[in-house]
Amino acid sequence: MREQIYDDLKGKISNFDILYTQLVPTSSLKYSKSKSQIRSAGHMTSKIPAYTATFRQDGPKAFPPASVRKLPGGEYELKDGNTRALAAEAAGTHLWVSWYHDTQLTPTPDEWEDLQLQFNDHPKSSPNASQDIKDYLCRQQSSGAMTLKVGFAYTGNEDKYIEQAVDIYRKKLPNAGKEKDWWVRSIEGSLKGHIGVRYETYTKKQLFEMYKTLHNFSGTKVGEISSGEAVFPFMNLSHTNPNVIGFIASKAMDNLNITYTLIYCVGNMAGKNDAKLKAERQKVLDWAKKVSKHYGWNINVYFAPQIKSGTNKENMYQLKTTP
Repeated sequence: MREQIYDDLKGKISNFDILYTQLVPTSSLKYSKSKSQIRSAGHMTSKIPAYTATFRQDGPKAFPPASVRKLPGGEYELKDGNTRALAAEAAGTHLWVSWYHDTQLTPTPDEWEDLQLQFNDHPKSSPNASQDIKDYLCRQQSSGAMTLKVGFAYTGNEDKYIEQAVDIYRKKLPNAGKEKDWWVRSIEGSLKGHIGVRYETYTKKQLFEMYKTLHNFSGTKVGEISSGEAVFPFMNLSHTNPNVIGFIASKAMDNLNITYTLIYCVGNMAGKNDAKLKAERQKVLDWAKKVSKHYGWNINVYFAPQIKSGTNKENMYQLKTTP
């Protein structure tokens, strides 16, 4: 556990050290010496020499106790503190451990993972902390633990689900040092697998290749004019200006009577449902009509099929001209 958690427990529970901690030989510990419980990049091996020196100089209690699960035969499964254990072994000392969380909370595997990330939520995060958190969120989403914490399903509550999850995990990891936008992006990233079951997304290259195949376009790359037509795929509503309008203007300056074909898909479906997808398509269509009328440009708009299931299921082999 980290020092803040240890200090809180010691302040709340009389004789905490006597009841729930002990110095144990490192030979009694069961843990992977190569794979971390929670850190995606493995143990913080760069810290081992400094930790080893501290163990030798100040002893095992220079660090807060590592959390363990008691096993038969006087052995302990190490649940956090792998770097400390490696350093204690290198220093030839015992390791100070605590079984409080194991015996008093009896955590499930998902709950142990919550605790392990909290134990590693130090005021000064390690360099790989961001990826650790992202991987943790993905596991939470995949296992259903995130939905249990949120208290309701994602489908039908998309915006509210993300907002609630962000609030829960920000409070759980107060020392992560991440802004709210970072948490929103990370929660959205964890939902990709869930969203992918219902919605398709594409890269620009995939959109271009789809149009080529379905409409026999002979151009070989985005923006190339072929038979009086230039194709531009995009995936974000904010790209209408300047990306799309700039593309058309640059072609229109040197080429007359060109048809500009726009292929659109919603690139990020996190927090969105069928209705929001269709509303975003409508905004693209309205914008294109307004621009076409103002500048006199011939603009065609196609929408990539994205809804894979449900009452609004779309033909995944046909581009749409209506939202």
